[in-house]
Amino acid sequence: MSTKPPKKPPTKKTNRGFPPPEPEKSPMNDQVPFKFIIVMLLLCLALMLSTCMYEGVDKGEKKVGYLFGAYHSELESGAHFPVNPFVSWTSFDLRQRNKNFDNLGLPSRDNNISKVDISVQYVPIGNLASFVISNIGTIEDLEEKHLVPKTESLVREQGKTLNVAEDIFNDVIQINMQESLATALNEYLNPMGLRIMSVLIKEVSPPDHVQTGIIQKKLRDQEAEKEISELRRFTTEQQKQVEEARAKTTAAEAEAKTKKLLADAEAYSIEAKQKALANSPEYLKFVAIQTLGMMAKDPAAKFYFIDPKSTSVLPLLNLDK
Repeated sequence: MSTKPPKKPPTKKTNRGFPPPEPEKSPMNDQVPFKFIIVMLLLCLALMLSTCMYEGVDKGEKKVGYLFGAYHSELESGAHFPVNPFVSWTSFDLRQRNKNFDNLGLPSRDNNISKVDISVQYVPIGNLASFVISNIGTIEDLEEKHLVPKTESLVREQGKTLNVAEDIFNDVIQINMQESLATALNEYLNPMGLRIMSVLIKEVSPPDHVQTGIIQKKLRDQEAEKEISELRRFTTEQQKQVEEARAKTTAAEAEAKTKKLLADAEAYSIEAKQKALANSPEYLKFVAIQTLGMMAKDPAAKFYFIDPKSTSVLPLLNLDK
């Protein structure tokens, strides 16, 4: 019995009459080992856990951790590892801040309302970070809910200490007001987590009529100061002239005294000379000769000699008349 060979299945032909190419084998089609997959999964899990267990805190900040809504712990600035990956962390800025207030009303006792611009410098208190976050919120919430309204209220209260609106321009009053505001704000805000460093009054704007009065008063003060300065200058000049006159008078008196002394000295000298000459026989002869010479020139003169032997002459003028 003869067997027939099996028939080959008909080959599928393409449109061109050629069979389709057989697919090529690739190494990616090989099965990946199960151990390799496990190792990769473990590495990814370890990387995720390490990332979750690290927490960094910037300089000047603090972080407060909460676990399922309850306070857990706090972290200071720096790197922290490991930490509980299930704890959520909230940043709390501890750096100094500045809050400006513009056009705050400052009523005085004279029923005038001035406008003041002030600046409040403060720092959050780190030990109360958890209290602030749990009960108030952020630093901005603390500022808006407590710092702003309290400052505005205190400024209005401080205005009641001013008798008139012009008092705010007094340096001592401004310093006392700044210190009083800082003390009152610290008493109110310290328990809430803020420490006030300083309160500064930057600008004061009184009502227009008060401003006009202040300018006029300033002009009057300047004019008065100018007159006082002119008076001082005139007084100085008068004193200078008085001193010069006094010096001249003193000099004249000294000169008069000097002349008197010189005249007295000269008179004394002449008198002394006359006394000395009057007692001298030779001088008497000299005077007699001078007299005779003068009489000789007069034709009416006559000479009588009582003692012819006398060496002296005794003229008698005009005895015949």
